[in-house]
Amino acid sequence: MANKTTITTFVVYSFWFIAVSWVFFCPIWAFHGTFTIGILSFLVINGEYPDVTGGFMWNGYLINFYWGRLAITITLWLLSVLAVLKFLIWLDQKPGEDPGEKV
Repeated sequence: MANKTTITTFVVYSFWFIAVSWVFFCPIWAFHGTFTIGILSFLVINGEYPDVTGGFMWNGYLINFYWGRLAITITLWLLSVLAVLKFLIWLDQKPGEDPGEKV
């Protein structure tokens, strides 16, 4: 059975994981039928000007997907998650404790 400290740690780590993931993969903006997904706009759903070339059509929307931007977004997300994890581990350690023991 998990103790209170373990549950609290799990909740805090989960909150930060979801927060960092939301920043990188949420819909960034929507305006007049155009939706942008991801902090670097790796997915653009355009309903305002569907006659623009490129991408493919789906239910009257022009879909543009950018593999390079997705790769950069995933890399930045992974580095951010690792940085937050390292920071949370640093905050969780007790005074005088070796930081290598928790990893």
